Amino acid sequence: LAQGFGLQYTNALVLYVGRLDREKSVERILVAFERIASTVASARLVLVGHGTEAERLRRLASGLSVAPRIRFLGVRPHDELAECYQAADVFLFASETETQGLVLAEAAACGLPAVAVDAPGCDEVVRDGDTGILTKGDPAALAEAAIGLLLDPERRRAMARRAREVAERLFDVR
Repeated sequence: LAQGFGLQYTNALVLYVGRLDREKSVERILVAFERIASTVASARLVLVGHGTEAERLRRLASGLSVAPRIRFLGVRPHDELAECYQAADVFLFASETETQGLVLAEAAACGLPAVAVDAPGCDEVVRDGDTGILTKGDPAALAEAAIGLLLDPERRRAMARRAREVAERLFDVR
């Protein structure tokens, strides 16, 4: 999958999986990525999912200076999602209205550390500083946390390992 989407050359793949709806705050991810990409030269962003905001978000992304480094993959079959998670280096999640962070649990089960907003639902899955980073909801804070992980592969790998362990303990990994 990673090769099919031309992503095999990056060691800084940022992933979002979920609905492209207003309450998911995907716009913040795009703005945060602009900042990430200005610091991490190899950074790429992949967004998986669809929703009412999809076209508006595509237009917004196309107007950014980093547009060539952003891919919208649309909806993927569920069995392809694990490959998306495993190809990525950081999962970026900006929603502050999560009641159940299923995609965060899926990312953890695939050994992918997350940067997420410190909000109810997210904190059940992402353990700050252990399996990922919880941060303020503004794009700058999200970007700084993601940059920190992308530039520290050792810390990222340790978080990935612990995320997988926590997911195996807390969730049905299927």
